[in-house]
Amino acid sequence: MSKIYQNQNSAVKNRVKHKLGGFTLIELLVVVLIIGILAAIALPQYEKAVARSRLTEMFTISRSLRDAMGLYILENGIPTENAYFVDDGSGTVSSAIEIPCTAQPGVGCFSKYFYWGAFCDSRSCYMSITPIPYNYLLQIYKTHGGEWKYECDANFGNGKVGNSICKYLQNYGFSATFSEG
Repeated sequence: MSKIYQNQNSAVKNRVKHKLGGFTLIELLVVVLIIGILAAIALPQYEKAVARSRLTEMFTISRSLRDAMGLYILENGIPTENAYFVDDGSGTVSSAIEIPCTAQPGVGCFSKYFYWGAFCDSRSCYMSITPIPYNYLLQIYKTHGGEWKYECDANFGNGKVGNSICKYLQNYGFSATFSEG
């Protein structure tokens, strides 16, 4: 073979290798940018979806507490002093209800995602459910002889998630206080 043919053949091989080679830096940066934009859009939506899915547990807790308070009032009448249903501050669970609960002194009951507590006094029965982390506060109460009232307060922690949950709960009869943050 002649030297000219060998030089041309190796030049063609180098061009083909270059065309079949890896990605350029610009191409890689564009892909990383696109992935970053998608993640920035998807992550807040994912947080909202997770928070909404945990509301199922919150509804179960609130129904149990509301029913326990109703049974307590039927059996014992309206309390004249504070009657703690879940935690009396010492970490012991009152025998007034039959709700499984892990109590912690000064905190009330808690699960993996919520803290909660409930009590009745001579004016009303009240329960509060707070998610972990503190994005919003749910309060459910009833004045004696009145209707149950449901409130969602988003003035805690991450205002965006709390606002989203409180707005969602308005569809279920909750009144809402929104965070400005």
